[in-house]
Amino acid sequence: MTRTLLVAWLLLLAPGSKAPVSTGTLVVLNKSEATASLIDLATGKVPRPLPTGEGPHEAATSPDGRLVLVANYALARPPAGRSR
Repeated sequence: MTRTLLVAWLLLLAPGSKAPVSTGTLVVLNKSEATASLIDLATGKVPRPLPTGEGPHEAATSPDGRLVLVANYALARPPAGRSR
């Protein structure tokens, strides 16, 4: 999860990106752990990750930011190191 969070922060601070966002929540999916981390951008705090289905891959938020829909790839392919 640490590597995922680092990549997310680097994308926010990449050259050419707009000014860093200082409020709101960043949703980071942790595919191997089957969880979602909700990062408070104002404080940088990451509460305990929330469980998702197996293989979370994409997330979309509702317009008001209160709901997050997560698409899981669990049935689309076997786990790493295993064949069907």
